[in-house]
This record gives sequence, C-alpha cells and structure tokens, in this order.
Amino acid sequence: METPQTKGNKPAAGQAARRDPKGTKQAILESALEEFARFGFGGSRIDEIARDTKTSKRMIYYYFGNKRGLHHAVVLDAVKSVRFLTDGKRTDYENPALEFVRRVNEALIWAETNPSKLRLLTTENQYMEGEDELVEGVNAHISTMIIDFFREPFERGQAVGAVRSEAGSPSIIEVYQIALSLALMRIEHHFSMKAVHDHDIFSASSWERQHALVVETLLRLILVDVSETGRYVEQVLANSRPPANLR
Repeated sequence: METPQTKGNKPAAGQAARRDPKGTKQAILESALEEFARFGFGGSRIDEIARDTKTSKRMIYYYFGNKRGLHHAVVLDAVKSVRFLTDGKRTDYENPALEFVRRVNEALIWAETNPSKLRLLTTENQYMEGEDELVEGVNAHISTMIIDFFREPFERGQAVGAVRSEAGSPSIIEVYQIALSLALMRIEHHFSMKAVHDHDIFSASSWERQHALVVETLLRLILVDVSETGRYVEQVLANSRPPANLR
C-alpha cells in the first residue's frame, strides 16, 4: 500500500524536516513572518504556517516552544535585517546633505525589499503596554537604530550651518516619523494605487521619481539653503537602481 513515505518516492514532510532541520526552521520563520505581518499576533494561526510549510503544529512547537516563542524568533530575525542596514557606519559623502540623501535612499530600498519585516516591526500599537516586553524592547531598539542612522549627517549638517537648527525646526525624531510614514504609505497602498489609479509605485519608470520625491521632501524640510536640493538628489540617485527582487 502506498504511504506518505513511499508516495512518489519522496520523503514525507516530517522525514524531510528531520533530514534538513535548518532548512525547515528557516521555512517556518519565513512563513510565520508573512502570517504575523499580515494578521498580527492575535489574528495569525499556527495551523496556516504548518500548512504552508508542509510541517505540523507539533514540529513548530518543537522548534519554537509555542506561538509566542515563534513570534519572538520572527521579530528577532527581522531585527538582524535592520542591523545590516544601520551597522555599516560608513560615510560616503563629506557633504552632510548628500550623506543624508544616501542614507534615506538606502532605508527606502530596505523597506521596499522587506515589506513584511517593515509591517512586523511597526505594529507596536497592537500591544498593550506591558503585554510583551520583548517586542516593546525590540520596537524601541529598532526606532533608535534607524534614528541614529539618520542622526549623524543631520547633526553634522547642523554643526556647519547647512541643516536647520533654529527654534521650531524639525528634530531628527520628527524627520524619522515623516520618513517612516512615507515609506509605509508607498508599501501599504501599492496595490490600491495600481488598481484604482493605474499607478504602479514600484514600476521601473516611477521608482526613481518616487525616491526623488521622498528625499527631496525631507531635504526641503531640513536644509537652510534649499537651492541645491535638486542637485543633491540627482547626484546620489544617479547610480541607484531598483532592487532585482522588488515586489
């Protein structure tokens, strides 16, 4: 009689998982990322992750303990991706305005190529204060990392009088909030903009213009002299191309 182990001469899911535990664990993390990013912790289902990865709830719990443990693993895995962006600590341009443009552009590219991770890491409003200390701590850590990523050229620009610092000028935290809002809007409304307005935000023809508009908006908000804004944007984006795996 044909069994799951012999059908088509292929190993069953559990057998395959035992042969490749690292690959199975990674597949579960990837599937769980999409599930948690789409439905949040409360709305996500381990059954769906098991079905998607051709494993079982028992196997998922073996690797991660429980649903909360899986969620924590997914969040921490996403943090590694953000660290890859922000831990470079390199400075390509002495001109702080040019360096600010470069860093904002890199952050936009990260958001576009990791939309599920961005959604996952910006859902702290789903948690009541004190409900999940690890996630609360991660959210605080993530925002601090990204703010510091923008802070260096921002404060360097203030020191030489290129970036506004007078009373009422935007703080680096406010700049971060605006940049995040623009990045999220482009990702969350991608499909509706295309379906309703026939405007594909991530098409090759509009990608560069979209980046230029976002960066120029931020530059005009922070620079003392905005007359060079267009040149700064053009210079930095000249060698920037849409990622191959974009949407």
